[in-house]
Amino acid sequence: MAEGAITIPKKMSNGTYTLQAYTRWMQNYGESFYFRKKLHFGLINDTNREAKKPTKHFSVSFHPEGGTLIENLNNRLLIKIQTSEEEIGGIHGEILDSKNNVVATAMPYGSHILSAILNPKPKEYYTLKINNDVSYPLPKSKSSGYLLSVNNLAQSVLSIRVLSTVDLQDSGVWLKGEMGGVTYFKRELDLKSSSITVNVPKDGIPFGICLLYTSPS
Repeated sequence: MAEGAITIPKKMSNGTYTLQAYTRWMQNYGESFYFRKKLHFGLINDTNREAKKPTKHFSVSFHPEGGTLIENLNNRLLIKIQTSEEEIGGIHGEILDSKNNVVATAMPYGSHILSAILNPKPKEYYTLKINNDVSYPLPKSKSSGYLLSVNNLAQSVLSIRVLSTVDLQDSGVWLKGEMGGVTYFKRELDLKSSSITVNVPKDGIPFGICLLYTSPS
């Protein structure tokens, strides 16, 4: 979460404006993940505006940062909420296990987006409950695999952390980055421990959405 202030121009006309905000990390998921909020400036006739209430009928999609939920690893999970309403106020969520224990909290991350950290356990299933009302099942987690965590804040390098389950440690893995079907980097990594961090120079990689892949070497 972040706080700030915006200076309003003195000659700004009355009306409705849209505030848009995003981070470099959010750019990886496209403009549909940006935060947007309508702001009403000046004198506006309230009789022409109907009070909007959060709808209970959401279309929910789950987007693990590494592509798949992996057991016994901390997975960052983005949850996209789609609804006919332009804005949703006060939306939040909780992730529950099969015994209805709250194991993670999903907090607002942007417009119609929630973010959570989940460590799935073997032979367990999870549901997302939105505003303590409607529940949605999470995708099944895998017992074995790699988890990718990307930091795109530095100007010159792309920092990629690769985590693996215990059975894949002490083995090799290929890390590849593609855009538009073109491979821009490919590294062979030797996983001596549960995680390894790779710094990939951004020089020569065009602006856009880069898809990351892992495969055994």
